[in-house]
Amino acid sequence: MSFIKAGFNRFKWIAFISILTLSVHGQNSALNYQASKNTTLKAILVNGDTIDNFNQDLNAFKVNLPYTTVKSPQITAIPFHSGDIVRIFPASNVLGSKKERTARILVSSKDKAITETYKVQFKVLPKLDLFLLIGQSNMAGRGTLSTEYLDTLTNVYLMTPNNSMEPAINPLNKYSNIRKALKMQQIGPGYEFSKKITAKTGIEIGLIVNARGGSSIKSWEKGNKDQYYEKTLGRMKAALKWGTLKAILWHQGESDSGQPDTYLAKLSTMVQNFRTDLGYPKVYFVAGELAYWRKESKAFNTMIRTISSQIPYSDWVSAEDLTPLINISDPHFNAQSQLLLGERYAEKVLHSCYSK
Repeated sequence: MSFIKAGFNRFKWIAFISILTLSVHGQNSALNYQASKNTTLKAILVNGDTIDNFNQDLNAFKVNLPYTTVKSPQITAIPFHSGDIVRIFPASNVLGSKKERTARILVSSKDKAITETYKVQFKVLPKLDLFLLIGQSNMAGRGTLSTEYLDTLTNVYLMTPNNSMEPAINPLNKYSNIRKALKMQQIGPGYEFSKKITAKTGIEIGLIVNARGGSSIKSWEKGNKDQYYEKTLGRMKAALKWGTLKAILWHQGESDSGQPDTYLAKLSTMVQNFRTDLGYPKVYFVAGELAYWRKESKAFNTMIRTISSQIPYSDWVSAEDLTPLINISDPHFNAQSQLLLGERYAEKVLHSCYSK
């Protein structure tokens, strides 16, 4: 009996080990299955540039292309797992229907059990009129950005970090490569400026916004260690594949309001450098006045009103009737004042660049 009991116990032990082994194996199989099921992409590149705001949880993307594009762009897809199989089917006609303008990317697990499909829909934009918006905090935007100003602007595109163009939405200085913290970027003059330009002309425009709060004119000098000029120039040069530079909008001077006598000479040099380095010797340049409520602004504003006598193809916009963001010690304009300032920039550009 003892022998039979011992054999029975041995049988139960072997059975337990077998069940445990099967359970572990089953768990591993499940884990392997889940891993093979995760066929997401790590990145999608179009002509060597990563798609802006790529999200691996999404399966469909829209990408704009410059007006000169006639052939389907080169697509590179990087799988999340190195063993996954990637197949790319380019768009058949980037100038055709939505279906023809859409490329497909198929990502299959190594065992080919699971396949995910990604779509990239292309749109060739028309030749854009481009505007470079630069300067310090008021151009970057410090007016309170409420929900009423978060609409997507019609016929207005914003230059992205990867040198693409996307539908413009505030804050417009979010992609600046010299800006301060993102949370500081609010509403600036570019918003209302864009709305008025497109409404009056019916054209599509592109914005390159590259402002830096607190920056002095010295920091914008070519060769300065801050490299604001060089970094902005790089973005603007990259933007030229999208269209023609029509004007440069400049709002800066709070940091230099105590030295108006030397300011125009420095500004003139900066403008000449941009015109030469970009190949636009007569591009229109318009600068804005500073806040009227600050006594430091009086001499500066008197000086900036003479800009056209010092810098050819230039003009200025008034800051009269604008109001502060917080109080009279604050150099920043509130949201309503930023809208009015943007309208004034637009009026100058419409008159000088479009004869309107």
